[in-house]
Amino acid sequence: MLPTSFNSKTNSKTNSKTNSKTNSRNTSPNISATKKHASRKITTFFKNTTIKRQARFLNHFCLDSGECLAFGKENTKIANYFDNFSFKYASPTLTRIGEDSVNGIINEVIFKRDLYIARAVIKSYRTSGPSMNPDNLFYEYFVGNYINSICNMYPCFVETYALLIFKSQQTHQLINNATTNKLTITTDNSNSSSYTQEEGLASIWTQIDSKDRSKQLKISCKVPEAISIMIQHIGKSQSISKIIKTGIYNQNKDHDLITLFYQIYAPLSMMSKVFTHYDLHGENVLVYNIYPTNRYVEYHYHETNGNITIFKSNKLVKIIDYGRAFFYGSSKSNSHQLITQLCKIKECQPNCGFNSGYSTLLLHPAKNHGRSSGSRNISHDLRILKYVADKLSSTSTNNDFPFNNLTKKVHYDNPRGTAENLTIGWRSVDTDTDITQNKILNVIDAHNAFTEEINKISFKEYNDNMYKDCKKMGELHIYLDYDERKPMKFIY
Repeated sequence: MLPTSFNSKTNSKTNSKTNSKTNSRNTSPNISATKKHASRKITTFFKNTTIKRQARFLNHFCLDSGECLAFGKENTKIANYFDNFSFKYASPTLTRIGEDSVNGIINEVIFKRDLYIARAVIKSYRTSGPSMNPDNLFYEYFVGNYINSICNMYPCFVETYALLIFKSQQTHQLINNATTNKLTITTDNSNSSSYTQEEGLASIWTQIDSKDRSKQLKISCKVPEAISIMIQHIGKSQSISKIIKTGIYNQNKDHDLITLFYQIYAPLSMMSKVFTHYDLHGENVLVYNIYPTNRYVEYHYHETNGNITIFKSNKLVKIIDYGRAFFYGSSKSNSHQLITQLCKIKECQPNCGFNSGYSTLLLHPAKNHGRSSGSRNISHDLRILKYVADKLSSTSTNNDFPFNNLTKKVHYDNPRGTAENLTIGWRSVDTDTDITQNKILNVIDAHNAFTEEINKISFKEYNDNMYKDCKKMGELHIYLDYDERKPMKFIY
């Protein structure tokens, strides 16, 4: 069954007035008001205090910026501290990370201000290599802006920071043709407590005005290869593909995979009407490892039926690369609306930007394994689960592990995609149906299957035993109801 929105609830507000200081002292403290007051104090602190005091605050409450960004803690404060990741605080040295792909190259950028450090990545087109009409990076930026609006709800997504353009073909060639994994643009001030030079990366890229959509689209069709995007960087991570391919497949790994895939499919299920990733393969799901490994987070996923799915883990999933996704944010911000705009712009003709990297927006689902960025498909994002199922069927020696058994229930037409299937494939154990016939036909079924597994007594006992000697970092509360839009909350 497709997720339905809850009826909006009206929260009554009770205003109390105290007529005397004595009565005020004798009244029990209002915890909610105290928290709001504390939040206002921190906000005021950041507005009025010096930069060095802000740095001390972040170093105390958010020593590892990568970890804070990963769990959605103090994201706004970190971004504001670096002036929304302005190049004036960027190191002049770029570090190539990951493998080059047909869609481009990725460089890590380090930002430093008063000894506080944060990281981002810049994704750019390649200027040489196979010619396969790579995806337009503006579209990934466009989808990324929608994703930004839900990053405070679901921890499995990454933020998109900026839309950039190379200042010249020469600067693009400089980045593209780097022969080592590190490229230093300038060495000025590179050893200081802050990077404050106006040269460096600011001599390579300039930011495109984020408010002028028409101008952005014209540039994206006219010189698509000149566009880059800056994205949140999650260090200390590895892909699902690497996790599956390396190490021994034992009960601990099987147990971890259940919690990881729950983190993927719980949000995707809630967003199934408005979002399909369409490129959810093993390299586009990263697993962030909490360091050191003797710590864990207790996850509390608040389901739409009122239940809470709770588990412990030292890992956090991040879904990346939104360049082929379908989304519907509003009547003015969605995949269909962008197609309409593209078709009206002279620079995007002929064929509405088809030859400028917008081809996936115009595909017909029936002819492309159920894939078209212009429409949703609630079954397509089972692709990564099907990939893992195929890998385990050829390598696993123990077929009795729970995750391994669940993957055998996946129905998927082709390694590259599948037609949408709206059928309810997974029935809960409290129904009269034969649950041995359960199937995973779409992201909603996947969510239901992993929820059921995590709530088994045997799973909870194993989960508690895995982390019995580890330190709890805190609780991360995720409120799954998409329509409610309630921000997640990290409780120390």
